[in-house]
Amino acid sequence: MLAGSYDHRIDSKSRLVLPSAARPAFANGGFASDQGGYIGLFPTQEWQEFIAKLRRRVEDGTTPRKVFQKVSGNSFPISPDGAGRVLLPAKLRQRFADEVTLIGSETHLAVYRPEDWTAVDDEVGDLADYLEHLL
Repeated sequence: MLAGSYDHRIDSKSRLVLPSAARPAFANGGFASDQGGYIGLFPTQEWQEFIAKLRRRVEDGTTPRKVFQKVSGNSFPISPDGAGRVLLPAKLRQRFADEVTLIGSETHLAVYRPEDWTAVDDEVGDLADYLEHLL
């Protein structure tokens, strides 16, 4: 499970260091994908499961094929180097300055602009409103 919140920088060569706790999940590579409000970094197995779910939705008519094509066209294989860095493809890199916030989202890492993550955090507000009934 990918969890945690990490403030990182994208270096001058468009590389992003994966949090050390997340590196084992990406040992066999993964995919970087535009997820709308953020870039998702998926380990290979999680990516395959995600894309299979999306494909099923296309096949059952609940999601248009053009959505599948847009997701596929904005997704790229990634492979960490020996220092745990992944290269962000130019098409995905262009949305960020140097600073990013990585959020563990169970199956993937969500890469946000810090101000976008702050807006999400503010919108959610007090977690007790959502979690109290689970305890």
